Amino acid sequence: MTIGDLVKYDVRECDNQVPGLVVGLENIEASVEYLHVQWFDWAVGEIAVECADALVVVSKANETR
Repeated sequence: MTIGDLVKYDVRECDNQVPGLVVGLENIEASVEYLHVQWFDWAVGEIAVECADALVVVSKANETR
């Protein structure tokens, strides 16, 4: 997953299917990718740190420049 991707929880992890936008990446553990996610049902600027394994991509960010 990359910055700008639209994500939601994998249904096996959580019933909340509100999408969120990946706004950053974080290396807490070398073997696990963590993402900073702005969930659309959270206040602007309240950023969650989520394990990428619990999320699925709804829409990929356009990576052309």
